[in-house]
Amino acid sequence: MALINCPNCGKEISDKATTCIHCGKILKEDMQTTVYQTASNNSMVNDTPPPTYLWFSAIMILFNLIFGIIMCILSMQVKSKWAQGNVEGAKKLSKWVLILNLIFLITSIIVIIFALSISL
Repeated sequence: MALINCPNCGKEISDKATTCIHCGKILKEDMQTTVYQTASNNSMVNDTPPPTYLWFSAIMILFNLIFGIIMCILSMQVKSKWAQGNVEGAKKLSKWVLILNLIFLITSIIVIIFALSISL
């Protein structure tokens, strides 16, 4: 059991008390309000909120969409090269499409894990 000061008379009382034994002030509501005000005053006085970088997230969504479209176009080019009889070109392009997609997939997973780890 800790001792605190009564918000009304300033004398020491138990932190479990619902009324002050000195002045009779009802404390249960006052203590909750005081604790909330103290916590909010300590953490937010003259402080600006941190940046959200929402614009950066929107750019990343756009980049991912563009990258996906490019990968689809390249994938269709593999089929086109094969149909034209360019077997070596189709195999080479197919290999590059796979490598680029795997790199993108792995980096995306790493970013997601990192984002989840710092948000929890």
